[in-house]
Amino acid sequence: MYLTTVNVPFRTLIQKSKLFCTILFFKTDFQVNTIMPLTGLGEKEMKSDGLWCVYPVTPLEEKVGNPSLFSCLVMILYGSKGKSKPLFWKPKESYSIEDPTVYEIELQEDLGEIYKVRLGLNSSTNKTAQVSICPFRMQNADTLDSFICCVNETLPLSSSGDRWLEVPVEWPLRPSLRVAVYHTTLFSSDFYKIRQPPQVALCVYGDHGDTGERPLLWPLHTQDQKDGTKAFTFEIVAVELGDLSKIVLTVSSKMSVSVHVDEIHLRDKADKEKLYVFNVNEEFNVGPDQETTVKEIKLSSVMSKGQRKVTPVKERVNSHGDDKDDEAEFLVITFTGDVAGAGTNAHVHIVLFGNQGSSESIPLSATEEKWDPFEKGQVDTFKVKTRSVGTLHKIEIGHDGRGLESGWFLEKVEIVHPQSNLKLVFPCNRWLSADEGDRKTTVQLHCEGF
Repeated sequence: MYLTTVNVPFRTLIQKSKLFCTILFFKTDFQVNTIMPLTGLGEKEMKSDGLWCVYPVTPLEEKVGNPSLFSCLVMILYGSKGKSKPLFWKPKESYSIEDPTVYEIELQEDLGEIYKVRLGLNSSTNKTAQVSICPFRMQNADTLDSFICCVNETLPLSSSGDRWLEVPVEWPLRPSLRVAVYHTTLFSSDFYKIRQPPQVALCVYGDHGDTGERPLLWPLHTQDQKDGTKAFTFEIVAVELGDLSKIVLTVSSKMSVSVHVDEIHLRDKADKEKLYVFNVNEEFNVGPDQETTVKEIKLSSVMSKGQRKVTPVKERVNSHGDDKDDEAEFLVITFTGDVAGAGTNAHVHIVLFGNQGSSESIPLSATEEKWDPFEKGQVDTFKVKTRSVGTLHKIEIGHDGRGLESGWFLEKVEIVHPQSNLKLVFPCNRWLSADEGDRKTTVQLHCEGF
């Protein structure tokens, strides 16, 4: 049954047909009835408070053995009338064969038409915990209004400490917002060279709500500026915000440090015409005995691509990646264990995973030290260049098993960004061997501390 074969209101359909709800849930079977006009965001009167049921396609996969981990999943709903407080998924009390996995949330306030969902892990959750989230449908138990969220991600997303993801809501017969990538360039003093750099986070506001607080830790690239400052470019992935209006900058540190921020530029990667400029021009003195600094900055100007040469904002080296795809260069450092037979002569490879995809399989062969790699107790450094994958959160490393006794005991892998000297550590402490342990020669490793 497709919607094009009937001419009755949607709410009537979902009250009469359980099959119709299932068809809505799988996007490939849903067709828009062109007789019924599409309306824009917030144009339809809708009551959203009350009890909502959440129906995942498959149960949440808990990758670390905590049987109640799903209860640590936090949801924030955005609607035409505002956003909700953090909501927690609770299993539905009644259980049936027809609905084996159903969760409930209670929405106290009326948000109007819901258009975005933020999902994250509670800050109290084990830092090593991971939850894989599949597509799900939500239905209001009172009005029977129903929407779907198409998501297939694992939280946390990135090594930057970002434990949230955003998903646009898909209503039947309604246009949905897209997921946007915002190139965010911070013009500041070179505080990332400090051994323990301060924690900098940004929350961006626009016509369609906000991004929530996003940590800025792993820049895509860094450029020196003519005035001696640095330009650090990051990516913020969020449901499109429309026209931007303000940002909230947060700076804190475990060490006493001074950070000068000159300007912050934002550009939607899909819209190269608009560049949003936020003038800051402020020194932030932070430390362990000082409160976190929070600064709200209104939009200073919006420049089109052709206006950038005559802008009142001082001229900058182009740090926004307008003309070509970003590339990234890293130092990969492997630590072979100091145990009997730890070294290997097999061919070793690595794959980098970020919030914008994964790299190709990169061979690790020629070391910077110019010696044979992967010997017992040895530390080897490799310089690799690959397409940008965004913020790193995971690696895959392994070998082809070539040669006799090819097993390799790998202690850890460190990845360093040469320009910022930021370092990520991926602990391993296991054999990669067809003859030892679980007999696997390839393993996926997650960043330490996230």
